[in-house]
Amino acid sequence: GTNLRGLETEATYDAATQEFVVHSPTLTATKWWPGDMGRSATHTLVQAQLICSGARQGMHAFIVPIRSLQDHT
Repeated sequence: GTNLRGLETEATYDAATQEFVVHSPTLTATKWWPGDMGRSATHTLVQAQLICSGARQGMHAFIVPIRSLQDHT
């Protein structure tokens, strides 16, 4: 089932680089690679707790590139 409140993955906004740093702080926060994703996917959707200036802002969705669009490496 879906338990958004129980998700542990964090996305911390780094104002210096203007980027989000996605982090799985515990073993239970990790997700395993879906079977066919290795052949066809270039991006994935990650649900994470957004942290800005040290404050939690709630769950947000992030589209994350997982390999090169040119050669799938």
